[in-house]
Amino acid sequence: MSGRGSHRPSLRTIAKRTLAGALGEGPRSILVAASGGPDSQALLDVVAGLREELGIVVRAHGVDHGLRAAAAGELDLAEALAGRLGVEFSRTKLRLE
Repeated sequence: MSGRGSHRPSLRTIAKRTLAGALGEGPRSILVAASGGPDSQALLDVVAGLREELGIVVRAHGVDHGLRAAAAGELDLAEALAGRLGVEFSRTKLRLE
């Protein structure tokens, strides 16, 4: 254990550090892959919350790989969250042959 104790940074802190280090100059846009699962929902919420502070445009996109019947409903959840956050959402449905 380090001398700093057991403090772990929050998801918001990690996202802010990562995005601030990765973003260049000029128009800055982030696309969040949103599956509807709890991890991508949390990421979308956090990144959307950093928009003003980092001066970024946030969009979200989900992909239904056509492998599970529940995927469309999960993407509906992701789209609903994006709507509540004021984030543009799009989706792609794949057809496996």
